Amino acid sequence: MSAVPHIHLFKRHRFKIIIGALIFWLLIGLFVFTTETIARNYFKSPALDVVEQKQYLLRWFLWLFLTPIIIALGLKINIRNSRLFWFVLIHIGLGTSLLTGEFLIEVAVIKPFAENFYLRHVDVGEIILPFLFKYFAYIITYFLIIGIVNIYVYMESLQAAELQKKELEFQLALSQLQTLRMQIHPHFLFNTHHSIIALITKKENDKAAKMLSKLSDLLRTTIEKQEAEFVPLAEEINTAELYLGIQLIRFNERFTYHKNIAPETEKCLIPYFILQPIIENAVIYGIEKTENDAFITINSDVESSRLVIEVINTGLLGHEHKGFGIGIANIKSRLQQYYGNQSAFELRQNDAHTTIATIKIPCHES
Repeated sequence: MSAVPHIHLFKRHRFKIIIGALIFWLLIGLFVFTTETIARNYFKSPALDVVEQKQYLLRWFLWLFLTPIIIALGLKINIRNSRLFWFVLIHIGLGTSLLTGEFLIEVAVIKPFAENFYLRHVDVGEIILPFLFKYFAYIITYFLIIGIVNIYVYMESLQAAELQKKELEFQLALSQLQTLRMQIHPHFLFNTHHSIIALITKKENDKAAKMLSKLSDLLRTTIEKQEAEFVPLAEEINTAELYLGIQLIRFNERFTYHKNIAPETEKCLIPYFILQPIIENAVIYGIEKTENDAFITINSDVESSRLVIEVINTGLLGHEHKGFGIGIANIKSRLQQYYGNQSAFELRQNDAHTTIATIKIPCHES
């Protein structure tokens, strides 16, 4: 029988237990009084004499006193830390012991009072017989209290297990999110590093130096925000613009950048670096594959209390390119972790040979 510390519940809720026991036995007393009254008035049952009334009252007070003790026993030996056979057997023994003690107190108090009232010797058997006749009812009452206690213990254990499960799920989700965040940065750094190497190879050292300087600014920004889960949309776009500034140097400003950000969306919180994979894909699989002038546009608006962000760029969808799915899968996973079914991500191509990436999430402000 392993020990499970439920007894702390008794200490924590002792005032409620005492009040509950009082209310419980007041209801029992009211029920007994009502049945006795009905039996006497409607079925001609003999009225209780003074000794019997005193005995009932004493028994009521004793049960009121015993109830907290029974509750403590039920918390100490319960269905969570005992096998059913031993649970029943032990409580039958404990219940019988308590009832025996209760009977001895009745004998000690009621016997002298009865002898003074009846003016004769009262045999112990006269007191014990009614007690034995009602022993089964008393032990059922004992197990009723034990049963209520064990329902509470079971529900509390179930709630604790559910809380522990939710905590484990939260830790797992947090770990998965951290993994996704760590996946973004190496991917982004590799792509930017590749751009700088390309300029150096072409002996465009001034541009490479300028790009490296902007990369330093971008890295400083990302390091400052690396612990952030969410940032306002305005900050996320500022970070994206640092990256686009690097790419504008690389492509000799062969593409243009526009933004149409609704003022009411600037303070909406979004997962940090969620736009970066979209913009990288727009550059690598859109702009880079287009020989003519191109563009990247970021739009935002609020529709039905949801933040809608669009990244539109020249070029076709790049599913056939190796690595294209990494960033997109990352976005979908993060949105699912943060928002579940309240989020949506769509990547589509329109007739104008442009690609449109759309994110829809609840708009919560900082």
